[in-house]
Amino acid sequence: MKAIKGIFVLSTVLFSAHTLALPFMAYDPRTLGMGGTSVSAANSTTAALYNPALLSAANKDDDFSITLPTLGVRVADADELAQAVTDFNDADYVGKFDAATDTTSDPDRFNPILPGPVPNPNFAANVTNAISAAQNVLTGIQTLSNKTIEAQIGAGTLISIPSRNFGFALVASGTLGGGVVGDVTAEDLAQINAQIAELEAALIGSTAPDLTLFDPNAMTTNIQARFGLIQEYGLAISKEYEIGEADYAFGITPKVVKMQTIDYKLVGSALDQADINIETGLTEYSDFNLDFGVAHNYNDEYRAGLVIKNLIPKSYKTVLGNTIKVNPAVRIGGSMHGAAYNVAADLDLTENDPLGLGGKSRYLSLGTELDLWLLKVQLGYRYNISDSDASIMTAGLGLNLGLDVEVAGAMNPSGNEYGVAARVGFSF
Repeated sequence: MKAIKGIFVLSTVLFSAHTLALPFMAYDPRTLGMGGTSVSAANSTTAALYNPALLSAANKDDDFSITLPTLGVRVADADELAQAVTDFNDADYVGKFDAATDTTSDPDRFNPILPGPVPNPNFAANVTNAISAAQNVLTGIQTLSNKTIEAQIGAGTLISIPSRNFGFALVASGTLGGGVVGDVTAEDLAQINAQIAELEAALIGSTAPDLTLFDPNAMTTNIQARFGLIQEYGLAISKEYEIGEADYAFGITPKVVKMQTIDYKLVGSALDQADINIETGLTEYSDFNLDFGVAHNYNDEYRAGLVIKNLIPKSYKTVLGNTIKVNPAVRIGGSMHGAAYNVAADLDLTENDPLGLGGKSRYLSLGTELDLWLLKVQLGYRYNISDSDASIMTAGLGLNLGLDVEVAGAMNPSGNEYGVAARVGFSF
């Protein structure tokens, strides 16, 4: 048991400093169903995705497995930005303001005195209507302020041959992650408020207002979308060593990385445009990185693990000059394994950041699995230490007949985050 404690103490000392990294992704249904636990609880079928050391520490009776493929999807809209953008466009606040202040067909629309001279009978109504339209624009764009949507899609294909003496796996994976955020600029707010004040003064003083203080077509309020598509091709290698009186499994995954950054901004009147050309916001990089893991079994019942994803810090510039950082992400885990059950817990030691957009995450994951012969049932809970409102409940089912078919789902109790995963593969 001292060996297990050593893994946790060492990892806490080395990696408890604040750093930002990409969030851990649950690629497969078993991991998602167990709340995202994977560092010590992943089986040899998917070990290379989470902790390469498990190729020499998990499921010692496994000989060979193929995953073709596994897929996980997560979408979180805690602020309901998607609905806010839809409501803003459907309400057509900008178009209504343009119509309320248009003087093309009636140049004297906002003149209190008409040629004659005679009082303009519609002056007060026209100004009042313009004030209401401007206030609606102000209220409308404020509903977009600092709201975010986060999304992750992960897929992986693996060929694994686990062994305590020498385990290895070929792994190809892709992760698309990032977010969308609404940015209401102080400049727009100041101009709209100035226009409202001008109209109100004109109404009180019966004077012609200056309608040039706010131009909807020159708005700088924007919707920003920033994503990173990370494709990785690696060879995971593992081996168990005896150190003192304990056996430790060590694993490493050298991998070729292709990074594509997508950075896009819809500004002002373009907010209602759906025809986004992704290529104009795309940059591409080719790189290299490493994953490292360690695991220790105690009496074949308890297991502890540590993994460091992306051991070499990297940073990438986007088209818009933003920086996407891929820093080492560190996670520890412990699990208990019985003949018909597994129980596991994982903890992020690094705070993770969805590419600088949206809320940060640091997960405490809890999960259990019941083995009902051919059917496996998973339940879990993932608590976000950085934002408790972003926690989720999870569940999964797996049918293992040589041909493995697995599905899982996840949901936030508030109904603003969902996740699904599916896997088809073979194991022997």
